[in-house]
Amino acid sequence: MGSVSKRHLLVAVICLALAGSLLAGYRLSALRGGSEAKPSATPGDGAPARTFVKIVYKGCGHTLEPARELRHLPLQDILSIYPGASVTLFENGDAQVTWEVDGLCPEDAPYRLVCLKDGFVAVYCGRKPLETNLLDLRRDLPASRLSERDLERLDKGELVAGDAAVGLLLEGLLD
Repeated sequence: MGSVSKRHLLVAVICLALAGSLLAGYRLSALRGGSEAKPSATPGDGAPARTFVKIVYKGCGHTLEPARELRHLPLQDILSIYPGASVTLFENGDAQVTWEVDGLCPEDAPYRLVCLKDGFVAVYCGRKPLETNLLDLRRDLPASRLSERDLERLDKGELVAGDAAVGLLLEGLLD
């Protein structure tokens, strides 16, 4: 092969690589909202090329986007897995399924936050003192009965893992 043929082959390979990366960038941009989205309240029986799932946990506000995409699965089947989910169809043939779930995400669910609320010791499910996650308001433990050190800790909030740790913490407050 002459030097001219090798040069043409190298130019062709570089052009193909650039075209492939441009196409991949366009597809990624389209998935992230670059293409016009058309919300669909009642998706048909057609199967999108790819379906991406987003799970929104109302209890903590976190979002989980599983890495796995669903390919060529009819939307009706997907919605039977994620009941009550909303679907957004994109012009490129992909779909976004958004499923809102009551409760906490798997990362926050094992945690309990012990802090003060309305002058009493309160226990919340998760990492944040959200009213919807209040597990227990301990009226038998008013802030006035706590030591200065415990008041400081609970004013900031004490995060513990699991209910057993909550029991130990509350026991320590009673001593």
